[in-house]
Amino acid sequence: ANAASLQALFEQSPPTALTASELAAIACPTTIARGAQTRLCYSLVTDAAAGIVPAARHVKVADAGHLLPEQEPERFASLVHEHLKAASSATGVAR
Repeated sequence: ANAASLQALFEQSPPTALTASELAAIACPTTIARGAQTRLCYSLVTDAAAGIVPAARHVKVADAGHLLPEQEPERFASLVHEHLKAASSATGVAR
């Protein structure tokens, strides 16, 4: 299973680069979340993005690491639900 995972990682496309000015131009409701136990190299990027995106909701999930969506899908789904509920209230769109 590890060899197959590595193969998939090496074959994936690189992530799209985002600049600070592109992040600052985001005008829709945004939640940026990370696990409180996320490694520093990842948390620095997440925290910086949360500081740049206007009015972003920044969530640090207690007792969670970098892979929250895979390790705790129910908890992640709850965050998504909270975001959608807050976003619909802010924009006046009923969900």
